[in-house]
Amino acid sequence: MKSNALTRCALFTALAATILSARATTLSEGDPAPKLTVSKWIQGEPVTAFQPGTAYLVEFWASWWTPSLEPLAHVNRIHQKFKDKGLVVIGQNVKDKDAATAEQFAKRLAPIISYRVALDEGATNRLKGKMQENWLHAAEAGVPSAFVVDKKGTIIFIGHPDEVTDELIEQVLAGTFDPKKRALDREAMAAKVEQWETHNDAGKVAFKAKQWDKAMSEVGELEKIFPHRHVVTQCLRITVLMGENKFDEAGKLALQLGDENKGDPFLQYRIARTIANRSPTNTAILDKANLLMDRAIAQLKGPLPEFLHMQARLAFLQGKKDRAIQLETEAVDLADPLTKHQFAEALEGFKKGKPTQ
Repeated sequence: MKSNALTRCALFTALAATILSARATTLSEGDPAPKLTVSKWIQGEPVTAFQPGTAYLVEFWASWWTPSLEPLAHVNRIHQKFKDKGLVVIGQNVKDKDAATAEQFAKRLAPIISYRVALDEGATNRLKGKMQENWLHAAEAGVPSAFVVDKKGTIIFIGHPDEVTDELIEQVLAGTFDPKKRALDREAMAAKVEQWETHNDAGKVAFKAKQWDKAMSEVGELEKIFPHRHVVTQCLRITVLMGENKFDEAGKLALQLGDENKGDPFLQYRIARTIANRSPTNTAILDKANLLMDRAIAQLKGPLPEFLHMQARLAFLQGKKDRAIQLETEAVDLADPLTKHQFAEALEGFKKGKPTQ
């Protein structure tokens, strides 16, 4: 399998789509929220229109794009905290051409998302759909993206779901949200992204040169720039420790991070993927990765192909070739038609005894 979103967890990756940069748009913060053009509400009470006096969080995701699923637990926590205080959360599926598949997928996620879930109208392929066109395309945004609509029906935030904080929602509900401050924050974002890239590049150079102290120092600088990306920086620390062959420390940090986020199966998956991508032979750390994947799968109503693929890779690394082939075959059978080839490529690699990334 070529390097792709299913397996790649490269050291010091750029933030890319997780942070909004300057852009030309037809939908921006301060604009009235477009209508909700939903084909079907598959969970929760339908929202026919934005009601005055109620705030909304509309969060976009796609079943086949794992990074868009990683914020779901965070969004659900926001929902649970503010659902009785005037906030309505909508999980908006987009980019899935098969409504039945998207609905079935959403049902697997039901244990970790308790808010409303809607399917896009007219989603006949990954480029079509009314919600995708009127919201994402208009805002030049991808998935995952979150739109916060205030009590007057105005969009006051467009960004990555992880950036939706308790403080932001509290201000929106209290009517104290300051759009001018938000504008200043956005202006400051460009400088922060540049700082991130600088330390990101320095970290990659240090890691390649096996300058472990320098690499770890750069991780610390990244965390100072974006504290809310704590999971990312902790995974980077795990990677550096594994590069240094400090598997005991790496395993301890992996379990600590997993324990801090036990209710988030995608976080367990991310940590296990971080471990697997270094292709370790260390039994102890592979056992920890397996524990994390078992925990992730147990939280859902049915496995996801990405999760099965990760279990297969871990099995192969532990010398369990037949088990790896069995799990990857299941991943292929379950995969979206447009991503199936990626798992099929991994399956062929396992059969040949040469796993791909």
